[in-house]
Amino acid sequence: MVAAPTYTPESKRVLRLHIAAAACLGTTQAVIPILPFLARQRFDATNWQTTVITAAIPVMQFFSIFWNHFYARTRTPAYLIALACLHSAALGLIGAAGNIWAVMACFVIAAFGNAGMSPLNADVLRSCYPHAIRGRVFGFISTSQMGSAMLTGWIAGRWLDHNHDAFRYFLPAIAAIQIVGLLLLSRISTHRLFAERTRAEPTTGVGLFAPLRDMKEVLRSDRRFAHYEIAFMSYGVGWMICEALLPALATDRLHLDYTSYTQAKIVLYQLTNILLFATVGHAVDRVGPMRTATASFLWLTIYPVGLMFIAGGTGLKIFCVLYAIGMVGVNLTWTLGPIALAADASRASHYLAIHTTMVGIRGIVAQSLGMAIYSITGSFTIPLSIAAVGFAWAAWRMRELARMPIHAPPVADVTPTDVSAD
Repeated sequence: MVAAPTYTPESKRVLRLHIAAAACLGTTQAVIPILPFLARQRFDATNWQTTVITAAIPVMQFFSIFWNHFYARTRTPAYLIALACLHSAALGLIGAAGNIWAVMACFVIAAFGNAGMSPLNADVLRSCYPHAIRGRVFGFISTSQMGSAMLTGWIAGRWLDHNHDAFRYFLPAIAAIQIVGLLLLSRISTHRLFAERTRAEPTTGVGLFAPLRDMKEVLRSDRRFAHYEIAFMSYGVGWMICEALLPALATDRLHLDYTSYTQAKIVLYQLTNILLFATVGHAVDRVGPMRTATASFLWLTIYPVGLMFIAGGTGLKIFCVLYAIGMVGVNLTWTLGPIALAADASRASHYLAIHTTMVGIRGIVAQSLGMAIYSITGSFTIPLSIAAVGFAWAAWRMRELARMPIHAPPVADVTPTDVSAD
């Protein structure tokens, strides 16, 4: 009988700090769905202005590969300062916005800063936790993050119904909380597991587009990773269409208030994730990210079909719960898949940065596609049907990929072989 994998004492110490940091940084996950709804309710945002806000996070993920280029060449404290300025501080400044243009400008900057989280997250996960327990660890960390998002969303929704200018207070508070989270990550960066980790050599390419050329070379040489990205590209089309249309659907057709919207889109969604995340994380350790993603993509076809027919807040709550069940597996495999496919620990941040950049590429097209079709036709049915097809096609592609053989990363991939210069 094989002994169950256990946490090393060093990993346990990192995990405690990591969970606390995730709780602080998880507040972003509440701001992302609130802001487009707030823009329509408080600033009378048009369809295209709403699209700019809903598209900002996924489209700006395109720059993750450039953030990784910067990450490989800088020390962690300087990198965290950049994140604090370009993400957290920009979110806080939305509280001072006087019009929709200021809201859009600040959030686009914050979204650009948010793209820098992926390389750091991948490096910490791959360097500080053994492969055999990484799914459970990520489940615990994400549960902390989602619990924070749920609480933030619940408070924000009720506060905004009481005072439509409440965002002027809670957004700066969220920025301060996030800076505390970045300080906790700074503490992790001094721990032996991270400080003595193997770091990838910075790429030798020169020029502005060198990171993109490096990304192209990785996808060309690692066909399994390329197939993984194709499957996620199809899923992303479905996901982005749904995300872009939901604020319009909630205001134009369902006429919801802040409380009803945040209860469905944030509170119930995050609560479902909290209840299932650690359990599904354990399942990922057993069956692998590919099979988990296949089942999750197929389940998600339920969501756009349901959105076509719901008529009120109760229906939205039911389908947001069903949506969350599918997204548990997606959220886990979104991060764990690229990390597992990386040939060694030193390349994990590069692989996740590539994966994140691909989000931006599909976001440029898919995010505006759904809203454009709705604006032209006045109907949600056509774009939501496209979303359902996207989820189904992604499930088929990932099922084919799951049948391909893969060599598991060595269990000892958290043992450093040289000393980082960090």
